[in-house]
Amino acid sequence: MCHRFNVKQNLRQIAEPFGDVQLRLDLAPDTDRYPMSDVVVIRRDVDTDEWIIELRQWGWLPSHWKPSANYKTRKKYQRERFNARSETADSTWGFRKAFSSQRCVLAGSSFYEPYTGGGEARYTVAGGLFFFAGLWDHWEGEDETVDSCTMLTTEANPLIAANRTGRQRQPVILTEMEQVARYCDLEITERTHLQSLLDPLPEDVMTIHIPE
Repeated sequence: MCHRFNVKQNLRQIAEPFGDVQLRLDLAPDTDRYPMSDVVVIRRDVDTDEWIIELRQWGWLPSHWKPSANYKTRKKYQRERFNARSETADSTWGFRKAFSSQRCVLAGSSFYEPYTGGGEARYTVAGGLFFFAGLWDHWEGEDETVDSCTMLTTEANPLIAANRTGRQRQPVILTEMEQVARYCDLEITERTHLQSLLDPLPEDVMTIHIPE
C-alpha cells in the first residue's frame, strides 16, 4: 500500500504533456503527500473531454457515502481508502462506477514503501515525472463538499518485492502519455481494454533509494 509520495515538478512541467488544459489549482512542488493531503489529479472533463488538472483530497469518498456506526466521520472512512486494489476495482461495489467512468491519474516523481532494513525506501522512475492510476469522486454533505481520489495498486515487481516488508504491493504507474490517455479515455468502460496498464511497472525502469 502506498501511503506517501512526492511531486518535485512544478505546475508548468506537469501540465506540459497535456497541451491545452484547464488548471484548477495552486501547486507547491517538492512536497510529500500523505493520505488526506491535497494531491495533483489529471482527468478528462465528462462534458467536454478536455484535460483538467486540479487538486483533490487523497482518500476515497464516494458520492453515496453516509455516516454509519463504523464510520461516523468522513475522514475516518477516507483514511482507510487511499488505495484500491486494481484487480477488484471494477467489481467492488464502492469503486465499480468510478472505474467505468471516473478514472484519473495522480502526478508523482517518487514514492515510498516500507523497507526490509527498517524505515522506508524511496523509488523513482526513469524520466522523472510519472502518473499513478487512480479514481475520483465528488461528495456533497450538508455543510461541505469533498473532491477526492484514490490510488490503484497491483502486485509488487521483483525489485519492490525483494525490499519491501508487509504486503507485496505497489502503485499502478503509467509513464507514457499514450498510457495516460488510454487509461483516462471516457469511451473505455470495460476492464479488458485497460488490463495491460494495470500490470506492475518493470523493475528495470525503477531505482530504489535505501534509507541511511
